[in-house]
Amino acid sequence: MTMIVGIIAFSTKIKKFQILGLSFGLAGSIVVSVIGDKGGIGAFNHFAIYIIIATVCYGIGGNLIKAHLSHINSVILTSLTMIGIGPIALGYLLTTDFFTRLTEVDGAWESLGFIFLLGAVGTAFALILFNRLIQLTTAIAASSVTYLIPLVAVMWGIIDGENLFALHFAGMFLIIIGVYITNKFK
Repeated sequence: MTMIVGIIAFSTKIKKFQILGLSFGLAGSIVVSVIGDKGGIGAFNHFAIYIIIATVCYGIGGNLIKAHLSHINSVILTSLTMIGIGPIALGYLLTTDFFTRLTEVDGAWESLGFIFLLGAVGTAFALILFNRLIQLTTAIAASSVTYLIPLVAVMWGIIDGENLFALHFAGMFLIIIGVYITNKFK
């Protein structure tokens, strides 16, 4: 999506190896994403539509950062992003039974701590690195590393006791090859 948005809205020039690398990465992500619980191809998950919407947003965001915000320090840019989303998240939080659950559910404070850790490391720190990577390279090269997300998800699944099948390895191989090809030739 970063490539498509870049071509359509930002006149981004694309090289053949980038298309090849992105194709490998996309194929690997699809393979990893559609594996069912018995190791074969599973049914279509309608929640995947949200993933497609997210990738369009990544495509728009990456290109906007490269075109108009690459002069801003990545820590400041990430901070502004988090400050911008904060009131919306707080507004949503206040419409739930969050505070009741926090006081009445066993392990709620521990869970909140893990959510904070995920937000701080998995979102804020990762976004700082992502914004910096966009500044140092191109939006397409930086967004290609997001193909590694399914690979990390599979690893977390293994830690959580989920099964790993041959198709997982095939998908991960395609993802790594895709990221390598996309970023290899400058």
